[in-house]
Amino acid sequence: MVEDKYIELEESYLESLCAILASPVFEGAPVDEAAETVVGMFHYVCVQHAAYETERFVDVVKNNGNMYKMKYPLYDEALVLYYCFKGEYEKAEVAFFNMRKDPMRNLACYYSCIRLLCAYGRGEFVNRVLNLAVVNKDIKNDDIKLYMFHIKFTWFLEDNYKKSPSSISASKLAKFNKLFKYGCDEDLVDSVQGTLFSNNKLFSEEVASLNNSCEFVDVLRFLFFRYMYDKGVDFLKTDIMFSTAFDLIHGAWSVLKIKNRKIASNIIFDFKYDDWIKALDRMPYDNMLEVGFCEVSAVWGSVYLYEFLYKEELLSSKQYNNFCKTIKKVKKYIMALYLPALWKFNFVHTWPKLDSVSDEQFDAEKIFFEKSIFLKSITPVDELKRVFCGEKNAEVLDIVKNIEVLEKEDSLFDKYCDQELARKRENGEYDFDYLLDAIEDMANELRSLDESELVD
Repeated sequence: MVEDKYIELEESYLESLCAILASPVFEGAPVDEAAETVVGMFHYVCVQHAAYETERFVDVVKNNGNMYKMKYPLYDEALVLYYCFKGEYEKAEVAFFNMRKDPMRNLACYYSCIRLLCAYGRGEFVNRVLNLAVVNKDIKNDDIKLYMFHIKFTWFLEDNYKKSPSSISASKLAKFNKLFKYGCDEDLVDSVQGTLFSNNKLFSEEVASLNNSCEFVDVLRFLFFRYMYDKGVDFLKTDIMFSTAFDLIHGAWSVLKIKNRKIASNIIFDFKYDDWIKALDRMPYDNMLEVGFCEVSAVWGSVYLYEFLYKEELLSSKQYNNFCKTIKKVKKYIMALYLPALWKFNFVHTWPKLDSVSDEQFDAEKIFFEKSIFLKSITPVDELKRVFCGEKNAEVLDIVKNIEVLEKEDSLFDKYCDQELARKRENGEYDFDYLLDAIEDMANELRSLDESELVD
């Protein structure tokens, strides 16, 4: 049974695995085949079962020479993810060094790290190291290339906003466009000048008039930049909040078959719980990212966007209160869906706490995300009892209770597993069936060795 193969690599085997990896490559085994197996085991053991051992495991593999060199983007991506979670950003930036030099070695890993670092507020670092990637003609993926340009453009806007928040010349925008060929057409220039670099009130008659000739999403995005900047949030972090939250809102509009969306008093931002859940299923699924990144950042980002909409009177008090009540339920759905992987998305707790979120709720969610790193992804719901057995925080225990109910009703973990496996297969990280067989062979080899040879 597959479950038996999983059990072979429970935490009790971690010491044995590290001991074998510290030894030379198995006699007669092709290096590339062994490297494929080892990186598969690394992802299975460290990323899914014992992520807190990531640094140690990578150090062992690095000491084995070619094992690391052949698959370093996969190891380095995991290190960036782990160090960001720990708040050790300088280490994360060092771990990103090799991918900076050669983004095309594994564009999926590179792109994932770029997005993650932006979400954690490391925009200045990303902007500094992105130059070569932006002009790299080898990047054939148009969506990724466009996003690289978008990062440069967003940073360019913030840099100029710091210097002169009330104005930017068309010549500066034209110069940026000439350098990076971003596509700053006349409407985009008007949107930037009339919203971000403007003394206009956020939702003034001038802005409403501007929306008639410019893209709604750009007008709203730049107004949101201004709003969040006053709260001390940089443009790149805000852009992740906005982009993913707006994708979710757009999905809700699609569910409700709403087509006319302009900044006006009759715009619809008021959705029911089922609308949000259906919209989550409609979100653009980017296989280049960690499964769950977009959904988590969208749901938590929507809290910031809705506070902005409410304060600018695009939502009534009744609608806003309904949103605050509904989004708490949606959050628990997301926490149940991505239960074993939540620690990967802890960047949402580096974002500032808003008035609509109580201290108790914010702290409880943070505790739950952080402790999820100790959950094994075989039976995460059963693992809740082990990891949170001594928890005293009532809000945390309420999250646990709700997740247990959701998992029993909807089998959300099965859905997560399907998404995760699909991503791994499509990215070509490794063949999962092959990996399971290789793990079984490794486990058999472990059994055949005397324990004294494995662990000091």
